[in-house]
Amino acid sequence: MANNEESYITHCKRLIEEKLAWQPSNQWKQRDYLNLIGLVENKTGIGLSLSTIKRIWKPNYHGTPHPATLEAFARFLDYETWLDFKAAYPSKTAKTSPPPSEKKLRYNKAKVIAPLTLLFLLALALVMLIQSNKVIKPSGRVSFQPEEVIFTSNNSVSRGVPNTVIFNYDVSAAKADSFFIQQSWNRFRRDKILQEDTTLTSIYYYPGVHKAKLIANDSVMRETTVRVHTEGWLSVARYSLMDDIPVYIRNHDLVKAGILQVSKDHLHANRVDITKNIIVSYYYIDEFKQVGSGDFTLETRIRNDSILNLTCPLITIRVLGEDGFHAVPLTTKGCVGNLSVKLGEVIKSGKRHDLSAFGVDVYSWQSIRINVRNSVATVFLNKAEVFEVAFSQDVGEVVGFNIDFSGSGSLDYLVLYDERRNKMVYRTDFGG
Repeated sequence: MANNEESYITHCKRLIEEKLAWQPSNQWKQRDYLNLIGLVENKTGIGLSLSTIKRIWKPNYHGTPHPATLEAFARFLDYETWLDFKAAYPSKTAKTSPPPSEKKLRYNKAKVIAPLTLLFLLALALVMLIQSNKVIKPSGRVSFQPEEVIFTSNNSVSRGVPNTVIFNYDVSAAKADSFFIQQSWNRFRRDKILQEDTTLTSIYYYPGVHKAKLIANDSVMRETTVRVHTEGWLSVARYSLMDDIPVYIRNHDLVKAGILQVSKDHLHANRVDITKNIIVSYYYIDEFKQVGSGDFTLETRIRNDSILNLTCPLITIRVLGEDGFHAVPLTTKGCVGNLSVKLGEVIKSGKRHDLSAFGVDVYSWQSIRINVRNSVATVFLNKAEVFEVAFSQDVGEVVGFNIDFSGSGSLDYLVLYDERRNKMVYRTDFGG
């Protein structure tokens, strides 16, 4: 690979790290890499492997990432393609090495300046140590007894969003440099707390089941489950899956003739800028009486609405569980390489698997059925079997559904069956 291409990759990694605002990448643990994979996949629809991410983030990485990986990074940074990312930083193509004479001058200066700087810093540290009369202790150590740590949560309202969650905690007996409460798996949703305090409130703008974490330094001390149920079906619009706060579409006329639909007029009325690439999402979160995510059937009928001139329109159907989600996407036939199917812990990327069966006319009605029995998932599209995969880790009990449309979309009906009890547990046809 050419040196200037390596400089683009280095710059891209730096921008991603700045966007994440986590600790330095040389301190990342495996869960950090997995979190990054999840964020990239949620935003771009491209699944990356753990080995790929860890290899690219090695300090002395010199290699040629797969073009799909570079496309995913570029789209994660809000560029259409890797070429668009490179075009935004033309200075990266210039040679950065100074001429030999300049190198020598810098080297000679460094020989003089570096020792003086080191002596100054040592002297400064000695003065501060004497003045404070304290022993400097290494940071990063965590010490606590689990039974002495308290972490609970209560919702401000029983249903609906936004929903303020009141966290009560006690970390007075723990020893650490800093403490945090994290809303969910996403490290962006993290608030620093004071050891002497006992309460923190945090607003949840999206429904679902979230695993909040009480953290000391970078160690999870305790978790608590936060449940945010919807009041019926919730419709939201946003410009990115990373948006902290969505636009709630609360119009009373979203259902017409038995169809749930956010129209262009609805978006205008809620001041959503449809000149941008927007995402319209439908959520339904409730209790389903212990329906297992390894034994259920979901049936629905959906279509994308052509309010935007999209190159690769996308529909993603998610069955949400206590511990994760299943996801089945649809797009046009020419864009199936962008897709990623997730069932249990199994992720199949369109870059490395043939997902052409999920390429359809998304602007026409599509009937889809996801049948899962004994942790074997079979997907039917317009009554034809198109995909099957077995998984070993389900995502907990089913708690609801989330359907994302690039642009907007329509939902005709949705039915959930409990396969273990051979029973229909939920159905809506929106009065149709």
